[in-house]
Amino acid sequence: MKCSICRNDIEPLLNESGQVCWDQGHNPAPIAYDNIGNLMPEDARCCNKCNDGAVTLRLYQAGMVKKYRVPKRLLKGLPK
Repeated sequence: MKCSICRNDIEPLLNESGQVCWDQGHNPAPIAYDNIGNLMPEDARCCNKCNDGAVTLRLYQAGMVKKYRVPKRLLKGLPK
């Protein structure tokens, strides 16, 4: 499975025993566009690295992160 944002492979999450416990990635919302400006599909998934940005952006939108600079590319297409 490929990340809908960066297009890299989504690495599976492993449990303490090293067994795969999840391999379907994360919800990239509210990020709506990939790294080259294409609108992502409804069933988009993202990798762990891109998920960090998505979670931070959710917190930023909720007003819970004020001092963190959200990259402008993540804000594209979002309501002000």
